[in-house]
Amino acid sequence: MENFKKYGPKGNDIIAKQFEISYISGVSFCLGNVQKYLTRYISNSDKSNNINDIVKVYDYLSRLNTETYNFDVLYKIYYIMDMISHKKYQYSIELSIDLQKEIVKDSIN
Repeated sequence: MENFKKYGPKGNDIIAKQFEISYISGVSFCLGNVQKYLTRYISNSDKSNNINDIVKVYDYLSRLNTETYNFDVLYKIYYIMDMISHKKYQYSIELSIDLQKEIVKDSIN
């Protein structure tokens, strides 16, 4: 129900569509947006320091969490969230990149 409120009917839910294409597509979409919004938040641009970017990051991580059943991945998602709550933004970006690479690598094997 919560996703319906935020994203509308599932047919219009971009994140759900990415996961329908493949798990890797959904993961890449979510973690790519995590990286995008964290990078923008800490940048020196006119769009930096917008708290809405952090809200979006948590939302993408939460959606990734609902689509993941691997304990190691879940742990890393929560660890990234924890690092963000401690304002370790650059480290969170690096963790999300590493997680994305790890998931893609594991799916190939």
